[in-house]
Parts: sequence; structure tokens; C-alpha cells
Amino acid sequence: MTTLLEFGSAWLIFTFSLYQGLLELNEQLSVVREQKGQSEKKVSPWLWLLPPLKVRNEKKRTLKILAENNVSRDQLSKVIGFLDKATGWFYVALGGWLLAIAETYSLVEEHVEEHTILIFVIVLILLTGMGIANGFYRTSDKRKKKALMELENQLQQLNK
Repeated sequence: MTTLLEFGSAWLIFTFSLYQGLLELNEQLSVVREQKGQSEKKVSPWLWLLPPLKVRNEKKRTLKILAENNVSRDQLSKVIGFLDKATGWFYVALGGWLLAIAETYSLVEEHVEEHTILIFVIVLILLTGMGIANGFYRTSDKRKKKALMELENQLQQLNK
């Protein structure tokens, strides 16, 4: 039972730390989107497979855009704050993921007698993919619109 709790806890730490990092990075990107003349190409979404590299490249892109637009010191301060928070959360997510790897291996080793490594790798890939997909879904415009509509409907029901 303890192994199962540790397994679930580690994956929750990974998934929701990654989600928080994505929220912080999206906040920073919204500040950048306000600027005109964004000549810099977007950073490849494939870099999410290596979050620290994605954050570093987004930071370089952001700074170039901000430099083109002569932004205020206050705006620069906000961007740096968002980037620092996002970076911190991605390292917490990395730590959670490493912990989740260990807990997943312990759980598979404890409950599976044959093909332990193969099953471990399959479970690891599936859960990592689900964790990343969860973060992207929760920060998507589609989900935000859906949540807003649901909240508006609930408010309308209360006002009747």
C-alpha cells in the first residue's frame, strides 16, 4: 500500500509542478505578445521534451522581442520574475519525475515477475506522456473557454 501511495504522489508532484511551470511561462508569453513587431521565430514545441532548454530558448526569444520594443524596466522585471518561477517549477517537475521513475520501478518490480524492464519502460512512457498532456490541456485556450462557460452557466443558475 505504501509503495502505491509513493508512486501516486511522485506522479502528482511531476504532473502538477509541470503544470505550474507552464502557467508561469504562459504568463510571461502574454507579456511578450503585447509587444509589436515580433520578428523572432517561435521556439519549437518539441523542446518541451527538454524543459530547461525550452525555457532558455523562450527567454532568449523574449529578450530579443523586448529589446526591439524598448520596454520599460517594470515590464522587464515582470518577465524575469515569470521566467524565474517557470524555471523553478520545471526543476521541481524534473525532481518529481526522477522520483516517479524510482517509484514506478519499485511498483513494477514488486508486482510483475516477468518482463519487468519492458513493462517499466512502457508504464514510464505512458505516464510521462499523460503528465505532459495534462499540463498542456490545462493551459490550453480550449480548456480555459470550456471552464469559463461552465462557470458562467453556474453563475446564471445561481442568479435564477
